[in-house]
Amino acid sequence: MVNAAQMMQAAFVRELGGTEKIEVGQLPIPEAGPTDVLVRMEASAVNHVDLFVRSGSYKTGTPFPFVIGRDLVGTVERVGPGVVAFVPGDRVWTNSLGHAGRQGAFSEYAVVAEDRLYPLPDGVDPCAAAPVLHAAATAYLGLVREAHLQPGETVFVAGGGGAVGGAVIQLAKSMGARILTSASADDAEWCRSLLATGRLTSRIGATFRLTEAAKAHEALESGGVRGRVLVLALARKRLPGVIPIAARGPQPPWLRSP
Repeated sequence: MVNAAQMMQAAFVRELGGTEKIEVGQLPIPEAGPTDVLVRMEASAVNHVDLFVRSGSYKTGTPFPFVIGRDLVGTVERVGPGVVAFVPGDRVWTNSLGHAGRQGAFSEYAVVAEDRLYPLPDGVDPCAAAPVLHAAATAYLGLVREAHLQPGETVFVAGGGGAVGGAVIQLAKSMGARILTSASADDAEWCRSLLATGRLTSRIGATFRLTEAAKAHEALESGGVRGRVLVLALARKRLPGVIPIAARGPQPPWLRSP
């Protein structure tokens, strides 16, 4: 029998469907495998892909009870014997949980494979870091891995007011590109401000506790935040951090702490 010390609070579903399927309750703290890392979650974010997975619109492995959520910022609690890149106490991030059979991020603790975990430098609150993870990684893959964007090239961003669009503007600017973007009148000033900043950022539509996971999903599903990112935080503890989207290794200036 699992005792109370081995349990954690989590937001999860026992079957796919609407937000009414989301439960918040106790689950056993997961065990880290030989090359896994157990991370104590500090902040996560709600993205549209979370809604697709939870509802069953996006077909992927969801072993029940299935913890929802993709993104996580936190601190290493324990590591498997085969882990070499991390030690307890390291600040870390990941944006690929809650998919393909992997349990999600909306829990006090989550197991992350070492090769899906990245170091989080000091300097920024996790609530500022978490909203950037998914959108900025998407922007990076598109501009760097796929497009091989070069300084001096021109990038047109259709819909720069959204999370990914905003990340594309900022990342392309940092790479020396010329930026053109379309946006609604409500988003125009936000897009102009992105061209003036040298750091990845994201508008936060609302902040919720882990116990309000269903409310967060409902807000994004209803369009109440119009493409912004919602942040969930297990606040009481607030760890600093910033997002090294370019993975391990040297970081460009726009990813560094002041």
